[in-house]
Amino acid sequence: NLLISHGIEAEVTTYTVPEGGDFHHVCMVNDTMDTVFWTKINSSESFYMTGINLDILNISRGASGIYGCLIMNTNSTVEYIVVDVQYPPRPKYDYQRTLTSSVGHSSGVFTLHVS
Repeated sequence: NLLISHGIEAEVTTYTVPEGGDFHHVCMVNDTMDTVFWTKINSSESFYMTGINLDILNISRGASGIYGCLIMNTNSTVEYIVVDVQYPPRPKYDYQRTLTSSVGHSSGVFTLHVS
């Protein structure tokens, strides 16, 4: 079970998708005449898609989250899924600079390494 919002717990299935891939999921409905829409739960960005199909093409890491499929029938049922977008780590930038300094008869080499 996953805590969805304000004390609501639900059984969910998690789908893992590589970043840049396509995601497709069909909401389970018994009657094709039902009004169905998808929304992203607990998200600051607005997401709303009508129909039983949830299609996200060229998925990005910002698409990770909990999605709810609301089926507007006499029961107003909801199906929840979790989309987990996998992506490679961001590269670390290595910067190395060597300075040579001499004062009088003494000299030294200083290396600064930042990652």
